[in-house]
Amino acid sequence: MIPAFLLFAVSGVLRGLAQPGWLDSAALVLLAAALRILSWRTGRGWGWDFLHGLGWWSFAFSFLAHVHPAALAVAAFLMAWMGVVEGFLARRLARRLPWALAGALALAAAAWIRMRFFLIGAGGVPWASLAWPLADGPLLSLASAGGEGGLVLLVALAAAAVAELAVAVRARRRPALAVLLPAPFLGALLGAAATRPSEPTGSLRVLAVQPSIRVDDKHALDGLELYRRQLDLTDAALRAGERPDLVAWSETMWPLPAAPEGAAGTLRRWFPGIGDTGQDFAEALEFQRTFAARVLALAPEDAFFVTGAHFFTPEADDDADGLSPRSSQTLLFDREGRLRAHVAKRELVPFGERLPLWGAVPFARSLVDLIQTASGLRPDFVRPDDEGPLEAPGLPPLGVATCWENVFEEVFRDQATRGAAAFLVLSNEAWYGEASREMDQMLAATRLRAAETGRDVLRVTNSGTTVLVHPDGGMVRGPEPAAEAWWGVDLPLREGAPTPHCVAWGWAILPVAALLALLLALLPGAGPRRRGAGSLDHPTGEG
Repeated sequence: MIPAFLLFAVSGVLRGLAQPGWLDSAALVLLAAALRILSWRTGRGWGWDFLHGLGWWSFAFSFLAHVHPAALAVAAFLMAWMGVVEGFLARRLARRLPWALAGALALAAAAWIRMRFFLIGAGGVPWASLAWPLADGPLLSLASAGGEGGLVLLVALAAAAVAELAVAVRARRRPALAVLLPAPFLGALLGAAATRPSEPTGSLRVLAVQPSIRVDDKHALDGLELYRRQLDLTDAALRAGERPDLVAWSETMWPLPAAPEGAAGTLRRWFPGIGDTGQDFAEALEFQRTFAARVLALAPEDAFFVTGAHFFTPEADDDADGLSPRSSQTLLFDREGRLRAHVAKRELVPFGERLPLWGAVPFARSLVDLIQTASGLRPDFVRPDDEGPLEAPGLPPLGVATCWENVFEEVFRDQATRGAAAFLVLSNEAWYGEASREMDQMLAATRLRAAETGRDVLRVTNSGTTVLVHPDGGMVRGPEPAAEAWWGVDLPLREGAPTPHCVAWGWAILPVAALLALLLALLPGAGPRRRGAGSLDHPTGEG
């Protein structure tokens, strides 16, 4: 018998090591999930589940140590509680279901809870999905049918089958078909519903600018210097003969406060050490037009400019703190510097861009000020109804995502439904170092988003990884991480192409399975824990 400590600890460590940036192995994540299910048969309690979670997240979130020495410890401690959630669900489900199937559904349900609700700050972090190690392999095509969630459920069910076979062989008994059959059934369903990407209907020439400005430099440099460094790269590319349809700068690299056309009144915002200060909206708009037009001064007449910025709107009459509402947006400018379209970031980072419960907490203003003082981040962003894709005459509809929205399937699915022909992800991941594991995890998520929507995704970043990802998982890499460079690339368009089944119904596979598991686990009426093949404890004579 494997000691309980090893089952809980080793399965957690292997679960982290299986992630992109470490070993990035589909086989390893399957083994880790199988050992995780086996760990519940030892009868150990929630403290051991917490131990598993610490091992898991300490490796999966190792890149946070670059942000702050304490960031990794705090994040691992918080996320380790998801191991406790898994254990609670597994033990409850085992009162109704075979032990291995109960473990698989517990993994799936906890994954959905984590992906949907359990989000933390730390600058925006991904969630170490069971599906990410599958993004660089033949099973990626199944995401076109079931999405990331479908792959998570498939890994969990396959791990249950492995665990059941291991115990059955050791106990010299016949394995339960109820545990062995769900994985091949789901795999066959996803395989039958998987679709090949349609052929491109055209392409968009994009000039991606990667200035590689470090976080400390961004905070220390004058806004005009930030603008000049990116403008110099842009001009160098255009003088070298690039003829782009679209010039793209990354997330929050626009140094000015952005505003909608026609805004009037006073733009009020907060500065560290100064407090509230004001600027006339007309003046802000004049600067905005002048600076945006200059970016395209050497570009073709019909070119557009896209970037990410903090976007301010005239303050509401009932705004208690008097500041102009601020959102994080992707902005599209024409050659004259006019703002032609803008899309708001939908998934805001907790504690970095918003408070929990969207500020519906006691002493919200004081808490915002405290976070601002401690970290320099002010979590008072709003989420207006400026939904994508970006659309303007002469430009195909482009889906957009900002930073960690890259890991949210719904952001991409909704825009694909509304006709996005391709996607842009504008991101600044200099927080995590020049070649961090966070970038590898984000790239795995990008591959899943491309497969799910059947659309190409172009990541335009400040410091890497800048890359074009095709729906079949193929990639065209741009500049090396940390390189100060520009990159001209053709972004394939698939206007009017059918969307994969994932967009229509496949995305619901994991939520349905998770809700069923939660229903079985939480409803009263479950009998006492059964011993024997259905128990999480070792049956008599098995150890």
